[in-house]
Amino acid sequence: MRADFAALITRRRYCELVGIHGTTLRKWEQRGLVRPELVEVMNSPTRVFTEEDVDFGRRIIGLLRSRPGEISIEEAARALR
Repeated sequence: MRADFAALITRRRYCELVGIHGTTLRKWEQRGLVRPELVEVMNSPTRVFTEEDVDFGRRIIGLLRSRPGEISIEEAARALR
């Protein structure tokens, strides 16, 4: 079971892979930029992300860093979808 959990991309792992803070991820979720799936892991509801979610997050960060102050997070997400 622990191996199954380790294979999942949880919030913490997502932040590590994308290079953002947990607070940033929560804001992204509130704005609907990313939508994790809620699954039960070891009797606990856990938000998990896909590799596609990670790729999208990395592309958002890349775009924002390449155009600092020029576009909003929402504009970056729309441009990448």
